[in-house]
Amino acid sequence: MLNTAYDTGERPAERDEALWAGHGHTTLFVDCTELDALRDDLRARGLDIAPPQVAYYGMRQIEVTDPDGYGLCFQSGVMTARKGRSG
Repeated sequence: MLNTAYDTGERPAERDEALWAGHGHTTLFVDCTELDALRDDLRARGLDIAPPQVAYYGMRQIEVTDPDGYGLCFQSGVMTARKGRSG
């Protein structure tokens, strides 16, 4: 389970670094065959996201950090991604 650093309505004006210490080392990996569409959607919402990259282990990926500092990696296998684009 991932939790936010603060409960609703309790977020202080400045963040407490002690509560954020572990978030940068936590990444949730999510299967997503429509990476280009996801990137387009996130960019339309104002996020500056690089094009999908292929990791050394063969997964095509987009990585972002959520507002609480957790990493999110949306990915699909390279062969799956190619099939999806070509029809």
